[in-house]
Amino acid sequence: MRFWHIPIDIGLRQWRSAGIGLMCSVLMGCVTPVAVKQASTQHTTNLTALAAAAAQYRTMVRSYYDDLIAVQRDAYVAQQMNAKIKEIAENQYSSVNKLLKSKDSAALTRLPQALPDKASEDFIESAQEIREGQAFWIRNFQAWLDQYEGEDLAAKKASLKKKATDEATDQTVRNLLAKEAERDDRDLAYVAAALGLRKQATILDQKLDRLARQIKVMQAFHGVVDEYLSIDATIDAKAIAQAAAAGASLDLTGLPGLARALGAK
Repeated sequence: MRFWHIPIDIGLRQWRSAGIGLMCSVLMGCVTPVAVKQASTQHTTNLTALAAAAAQYRTMVRSYYDDLIAVQRDAYVAQQMNAKIKEIAENQYSSVNKLLKSKDSAALTRLPQALPDKASEDFIESAQEIREGQAFWIRNFQAWLDQYEGEDLAAKKASLKKKATDEATDQTVRNLLAKEAERDDRDLAYVAAALGLRKQATILDQKLDRLARQIKVMQAFHGVVDEYLSIDATIDAKAIAQAAAAGASLDLTGLPGLARALGAK
């Protein structure tokens, strides 16, 4: 699956082109042209809209991947329940068939009443078994995703084996962990797919987080510039230093380009 490409230095480029452009246009005088003020105001509006759009997009991407993982979970539960439902159906058939083949005359006399009663009991019991089975496999799916250590299926199996042999003290727990670790990869295909989707989602969310922080830096920087322009003050070295300080005061972790440009320490 291909996921969206996000140019992580878009904030730096936009800051250079818009912010510096606005400053350079007024370096020669104290009275700021109306067109420049309007451009600065529009730039502030654009940054606000960009921040909102990035936040909305991030939410949509998270929801998209949550839905994809939920599809894998449902497929996994259906896969595991297929054998159980077949077993339940065979047991119901055997139970009812036993009544039909009875040679006891008294039992045959009660058959018109006993047969529907038995069928109803079997239906209630099987429904309960199905609900419990579904709940168990949902928990098992989440355990593979969240509880078992490791980034992928192989790493999680290795971790389970280690716990089964070195860490777990209760024999029942050791047996359960060892059994999980020995499951065939084909039986865990939907789990593996969900793990891959979660990794993609994490990588993309990190990029969107960087974008959101870049926009905040641009807003902080331009806020100072816009304030100077609004009072017809000259954009001099002091103003630039204040704007840079405003941007550098934010979290620039993972944003080396902006950190260098703003002189952050």
